[in-house]
Amino acid sequence: MTKRKPIQHGTPAGFDRHRALGDEPCGECTAAAAIHAAYRQEVTDLLATGAAQVPLDLLGALLLAAPTELEERVEQVLGATCVEVAIDAAERAADDDEPLAVAS
Repeated sequence: MTKRKPIQHGTPAGFDRHRALGDEPCGECTAAAAIHAAYRQEVTDLLATGAAQVPLDLLGALLLAAPTELEERVEQVLGATCVEVAIDAAERAADDDEPLAVAS
């Protein structure tokens, strides 16, 4: 007799395991599967559009650390004004010793 694999509750894998066993998924597994599906959809949308939201101070910090060629490429895509504003935001954040903003 084979031992039944335990369900990892609160995970997308747990949701799949409930379904494979013919069980009604528990609330924790259902919630985890919903979060995972939303995340997958968000990634799919980003890949389809090629767009992502990045806080200006974070973009500026990345640009300050980037090679000149990369900064110039970003400037071609986003425009000089956007690059200047992003770098200014990063410098203000550094002056204020504020942590970089994190998108939620």
